[in-house]
Amino acid sequence: MYDADRYRDPGEIAAWRERDPIELMAAQLGADGELDAAGRDALDANVAAEIDRAVAGAEAGPLEPVDDLTRFVTSELP
Repeated sequence: MYDADRYRDPGEIAAWRERDPIELMAAQLGADGELDAAGRDALDANVAAEIDRAVAGAEAGPLEPVDDLTRFVTSELP
C-alpha cells in the first residue's frame, strides 16, 4: 500500500488532512445536529463492511490470464 509519509513533508500531509472532504462533511453534519458519534461509527462500519464484501468478491473471482494483463495497453502498428 502507498505510504504518503515516506515521500511527503509531514506539514503537507497535515495540510491536506485539514481539507479532507469526508472529515469536513462529518464535522458539518455534526455541527448541524445531523450526525452524532454513534451515527458516524455506524456509517463507518457500513462502509467498511461494503469494502470487505467488494474485496471478498474480487478475491473470489477468476484471475485474469497473464496474456490479458497488457491487452489494450499498447496497440499493434499497421
